[in-house]
Amino acid sequence: MDFCKFDDSVRTSLERLENEQRAYASKITHCRAFLKLAKERNNPELIGIAYFYMADASYNVHDKKNINKFSDYLAYAIPYLKKVGNTEYLIRSYNLFGVAASIRGEFHASLDYFMTAVAIPGAEENFPGRIAPILYNIGVNHLYFNEFKSALKYIKYAQKVARRTPGGMRPNILIMSLTYMGLIYLEINDIENAQKCRDRLVDIFEKNEGYLKIYAGTGYYNFRILLSHKEGNIRERNLQIDEFERYVKSNNKSLMSTGALVDSCKYLMQIEVFEPIKDIISIIAPVIKKTDVAYLKVIYADMLVSYYKKIGNIGLYNKALEDYYKYTKERDEVSFKTNSIYLDIRKKMNALELENIRLAHDAMTDALTELPNRAALNDFMDKTFESSYKKKVNFGILFIDVDYFKEYNDTYGHQGGDRILVAIADVIKKTGEEYGAFPARYGGDEFVLIFSDFSDADINKVAEVVKQRVIKLKVPNKAVKSGFVTVSQGYYNEVPIAGKGNMIWDYMHNADDALYKVKTHIKGEILNSNAKIKQ
Repeated sequence: MDFCKFDDSVRTSLERLENEQRAYASKITHCRAFLKLAKERNNPELIGIAYFYMADASYNVHDKKNINKFSDYLAYAIPYLKKVGNTEYLIRSYNLFGVAASIRGEFHASLDYFMTAVAIPGAEENFPGRIAPILYNIGVNHLYFNEFKSALKYIKYAQKVARRTPGGMRPNILIMSLTYMGLIYLEINDIENAQKCRDRLVDIFEKNEGYLKIYAGTGYYNFRILLSHKEGNIRERNLQIDEFERYVKSNNKSLMSTGALVDSCKYLMQIEVFEPIKDIISIIAPVIKKTDVAYLKVIYADMLVSYYKKIGNIGLYNKALEDYYKYTKERDEVSFKTNSIYLDIRKKMNALELENIRLAHDAMTDALTELPNRAALNDFMDKTFESSYKKKVNFGILFIDVDYFKEYNDTYGHQGGDRILVAIADVIKKTGEEYGAFPARYGGDEFVLIFSDFSDADINKVAEVVKQRVIKLKVPNKAVKSGFVTVSQGYYNEVPIAGKGNMIWDYMHNADDALYKVKTHIKGEILNSNAKIKQ
């Protein structure tokens, strides 16, 4: 994100949060300080960003206590980010939700969040660097359902988007994408395309070895080992196994790489190579012991069951079976709780979004009549006037005023006046919806209908409908000759032309002038500002 639009203090805090690599306690302290600053400034964008970073800090801890905090923080972040239209941090928030669900084996929920991220309007066009890895994640998730065709489609799409990505992200996505494409081709026995992936990977590896060694090495070596075996090139296979063993021993393993290492063990068992598995297990075991991620425990125990059965270690095989049963029960319990958490997240997000919608509605709606207010009217008029000018079609304003409203209030009281305003507003709203005109309360006892691409005759017809429907209300008013409430209406309608001086203000003045003439001479009637009153 470009932080330049913020002042120095905010920019410094954001840059520190974005690049913070220290322990959770330190990062969450900075996050809370930034959230306090954002709330003091009453800035919804900064509040949303603060909650995102708090979620990010909590997610990286990966324990039961923090997963709940993580979920809450993101549930708070997303409505704020939606409100201000911060697409980049919305993408990052949904992606974080998706990654967290995926690492816990909740692949349906994960796909839902990833798909939500890529569906955000303007996401791919404006933030290809954020969308490319999400498309890759969608493809990888499809592998868990054995949907190889869909997996290839999304991973190839990720490559395509990554090519538009500047900086270091492009080779990263290409490395991971080619690795998984190669593994998929091997799964469907398409050796030729797998070899093409390998050839491209070797070239990229030579240019980006540092990244590959740190993040993508496990998948890369899995692919190289399996392909060499399928080709019957045992010498190359063993060379890759040796390199893989050195890689595993020289790199610290994180929770994110544990699943890939479990896959490594499975692949090695497929090709009947057992010796390296013992060392890999010694690396995975401490990570599994510390983690609260039940899904990883299950796939690890499942791998151990297969491994000990193949090497004939019955004692450890039985122990692995017990662990598998225990972890499966734990996973099912966690899965139930996780689903409850995600449902709760959805409820919180929906509640916050509904609250934001309500606040936005209140800000643009007249409290008494529920019609759009002056702020909404001004916004709509600006857009419609500009559109009418570009399309070279008529733009029209119709003012509607309640006749003898002061006298009505004096006779029936202000509560009676409010009731008649609500009744007339309902007529105007329904008529506007029926004929395609925008209704609003202008103020007091005055209302407006806005038209685009209507002829004078069309507007006159709508005004006549309003007139007759108000009369049909038969609301008593002793000040009117007919004995019932009526409305006076004046309108102006013309094609906006540059240089003619007919800005919105001119339209409103002309329509208001027509209304004034009606009120002065022929109450209860309708007048086009270009017409003359017959006296």
